[in-house]
Amino acid sequence: MFRITASVNSITTLKEYGMSIPDDIRLISLTGHSIGSMLETTMSSMEIPAHEMGEKAARMIITELIRKKKRRVSRSIWYANL
Repeated sequence: MFRITASVNSITTLKEYGMSIPDDIRLISLTGHSIGSMLETTMSSMEIPAHEMGEKAARMIITELIRKKKRRVSRSIWYANL
């Protein structure tokens, strides 16, 4: 619920500052919730695998701590649902 409230608050604040959505700024929700269809303005929604990304990040940190040396580059590909 917090994420939906944050989206609505963002829209309200932007309008208070005189910004037009989507003319001046475009918003995207990363919650996967279809809130955009319920609002008076346009907002795209995309679901990202946040839990899996957090797990991967934690594993990478733990691995670096155990090895006691830093890896140079690590790449991960994540797929999002639109």
